[in-house]
Amino acid sequence: MTLEQFRRYVELFSQFYKDGKVGAKWGREQVYFRPTIDLDEELPKIDSTFSEEEFVDVAFIILKVVRDLSNGVSSKNIDEAKIQIISEIFLNQNEDVLEHARIRSTSVINTFEEIDYEIATKRSKEDPNYIIGTSVILSLVYNDSIKPDSNHRFALELSTKELKEIVKVLEEAVDTIKKIDR
Repeated sequence: MTLEQFRRYVELFSQFYKDGKVGAKWGREQVYFRPTIDLDEELPKIDSTFSEEEFVDVAFIILKVVRDLSNGVSSKNIDEAKIQIISEIFLNQNEDVLEHARIRSTSVINTFEEIDYEIATKRSKEDPNYIIGTSVILSLVYNDSIKPDSNHRFALELSTKELKEIVKVLEEAVDTIKKIDR
């Protein structure tokens, strides 16, 4: 594969990654590549010269380089020109990916996957239209650091006051990180 072909695959992977059409699950021991589209069907629509096999090969090179860079090690057996292309295209378009990969591949505790919430209401038995109170059900999905494929769910029911306390603590954490990163 020429460097120009490699560049085109990296550009496509980067766009797919940004659009959520491909993803990666980073773990301490391995990285899982997850396309959410049928690559065999989609790639020829974009360019008739693209093949699923080459795309997947390039994807794993990208993921290896990202994992290595995120952990501060050099990527062995990968051409420096390819590393440069990955840095210029993929890392510039997905700026948080190094931090994300570093945390997921080095953490010895569970890592965050997603968050969602629902508003719950307590209603009167006599008059269901009468709302006695409301609360938030906060649902967190997290991964085991050894097995990034294993998702676990944790839910809490919170009052508005408790939710504000959580938000305050998280805002303090963001402020502290911003001070460190300056």
